[in-house]
Amino acid sequence: SGGSFSAIDKAEVDLWLCNDGYVHKYLVDYTGHDAKDATQKGAFKINAHMWDFNNAAIKVTVPTDAKPMPK
Repeated sequence: SGGSFSAIDKAEVDLWLCNDGYVHKYLVDYTGHDAKDATQKGAFKINAHMWDFNNAAIKVTVPTDAKPMPK
């Protein structure tokens, strides 16, 4: 194969599991390059923090036209 991200330079995942048993924070840090051309690089970073689990005041409503994700 080949193309963007076909060679991994860095792949790191960190999770913060709290005393309540929930993951309250996670970090994904990835960098890579095209295996055929090392000058073609790319990266992404996700830093997510979650809280208010089981908070009855938070309501999530699924849109009426929502479709299931493909498997």
